[in-house]
Amino acid sequence: MVSNKKRRTIFVKMALTNVVILLLSLFFVGYISHKKSKNAMENNLEITSLQILKQADKGFSEYLNKMTQELTILNKNVDIKDLEDPAQDYKKTQQYVQYALKSIKESLSGIDNVYYSAEHGAVIIDSEITDESKLSFRDKDWYKKAKENTDKFIYSEPYVDAVTGNNVLTISKAVTGYNGEFIGVVGIDINLSEIETYIHDVSLLDYGYIVIADNNGNIVINNEKNKTFGENLSGFEFWDALKNSNQENTKWTNNGELTFVLQTIDEKTGWRIVGFVEEKEITEHLSSIKNTIFIAVAVFFTLGIIASLILTKTITEQIKKINIGVRKIATGNLRERIQVSSKDEIQELAENLNTALDSISGLLKEIDSTSEEMYDSASGIASMSEETHAAVSEVANAINEVSNGSTDQATAISNVTNTVDGLSNRIDDVDKNINNILNLSEVTDKLSDDGLKVLNLLIEKSVVTKQNTQESSSNVKEMTDSIKNINQISDVISGITEQTNLLALNASIEAARAGELGKGFAVVAEEIRKLAEESKDSTDKIKSIIKEVNQKSIRFVDSMEETVNILNEQDESINNTKNIFIEIAESIEPLVEAIRYISNLTDKMNNDKENVKKEIDNISVISQDVASVSEEVTASAEEVTATMDELTEYADKLDGIAENLKEKLNKFEL
Repeated sequence: MVSNKKRRTIFVKMALTNVVILLLSLFFVGYISHKKSKNAMENNLEITSLQILKQADKGFSEYLNKMTQELTILNKNVDIKDLEDPAQDYKKTQQYVQYALKSIKESLSGIDNVYYSAEHGAVIIDSEITDESKLSFRDKDWYKKAKENTDKFIYSEPYVDAVTGNNVLTISKAVTGYNGEFIGVVGIDINLSEIETYIHDVSLLDYGYIVIADNNGNIVINNEKNKTFGENLSGFEFWDALKNSNQENTKWTNNGELTFVLQTIDEKTGWRIVGFVEEKEITEHLSSIKNTIFIAVAVFFTLGIIASLILTKTITEQIKKINIGVRKIATGNLRERIQVSSKDEIQELAENLNTALDSISGLLKEIDSTSEEMYDSASGIASMSEETHAAVSEVANAINEVSNGSTDQATAISNVTNTVDGLSNRIDDVDKNINNILNLSEVTDKLSDDGLKVLNLLIEKSVVTKQNTQESSSNVKEMTDSIKNINQISDVISGITEQTNLLALNASIEAARAGELGKGFAVVAEEIRKLAEESKDSTDKIKSIIKEVNQKSIRFVDSMEETVNILNEQDESINNTKNIFIEIAESIEPLVEAIRYISNLTDKMNNDKENVKKEIDNISVISQDVASVSEEVTASAEEVTATMDELTEYADKLDGIAENLKEKLNKFEL
């Protein structure tokens, strides 16, 4: 249940993290798209508006060019020049000039007056000729500037015409005589209502409008859409930016509403054609774009959630498989292999674990086989030890009999010595005793042969025991080497888990640096770290078991070495015993020969008492030697018995160690 909760928690965390990241990403993309669309529309609005303003300025300039062209014609009019020629008919020439002025007025719209003001003489207007005493323009600014700049067209400031009451703009040009001298100024009064009509006909997008202002901010041509600025722009904060830097556009906020302010400067008049465009020109279009972005975000968010859930489920399923496999390993099941279907680091981790399991399983199988051989060897050693113990017991019994016989022999010889003085009277008894001695000697000789046979058998058993012990020691050493290999592989697994843990830690650090975008990967990295820790715990358990096996193997090797030493000592004791038996046999043979010789010389015993006495003394010495040797052989036999008991004990310990090793290996399912 806990595992399921953990998996659900991982799934929910990853899914929520991916949803949050996806939502933030889509929100960010939507915001950036909206922002860029707004900036693009603002730039497009400014560019389009400036183009419209420049187009309006171009039309305005073309209109003024028509006026200046007419002034150029008047500047070169010969009738005007002839007014200064006394030889010409002055009145008639004035009429010619007036006709020319009238023709210009009639040919162009928007002209209130066309006139010529002479430096010395009358003022000729398209409608009348006035004496200079009644009307003179020589005190007007436009007249003075034209006189000072004879090669330029002069544009006056707008003013109210005294005659018509209309707002007019005067364009003037100096006139020179045939000799290039200044003779007067021609001028055209343009009714500003004509320009106003032209400006009003210019459409600045849907809600924008255009006004024309002079350099002081006074609105020369106003617009009926202007409900904000009145007749002057200089009091508004955007005016300084337009006037001082001559920049083409700026922004102005009025009562929370953004207005784009654009301008272009007419080269002839110096007037500023100013356009005002409200932000709602783009908000309506942005609203449509915003709806489109919202729909796109909703669609991609839905698709992203579906893809995120599928991806998260895939990852958690693979982690679940690895987790189940590692738990089986921890319980000792080394037959199962971890199977994952992902083609990424998770599959690589599973393959590494499977490779490690294959190596461990192979080594444990070798250890199991070795432990079986060690168990069989230990059983063989125990069995041979029991057989050897039985053989040594038989030898001890035989030696005891020899010892008893030697004692009896010594007693008999003592009796013979005591009765040697009455030997002549007891020849029959001597003969009988000699026969008994002969029999005992033959028995002793036979026992010596039996003892040698037993010792030879004991030597053979000792050799077999020594070989088995050495073979067991070799097997245990091979098993120890295998355990070392397992330790090395376990160290490799520990290294892999530690490296995996380190990589997971680095991934968590990088995910933390990535912020919200890295939370999903941080969760995966944390689960990989936990998996690595579980792998490390399982490896540590395996190493602990192997360490215990290794320690017991070391104790077994020590026991084998001690057993070998004991067997070597036993071999030495057996060889000594064998030598003693050989000496006994060699001693018995002269005894038998002597007894036979005595038997043959029984008839001569009376004559050779002294010789018999000496021989009896020799026999007594030999009997004592035999008794002494028998005691030594008995002691050696007891030592051999004790050694075999100890060997049996070690064999039992070896058998227990092998059984314990087998039980430990049975914990693993190979």
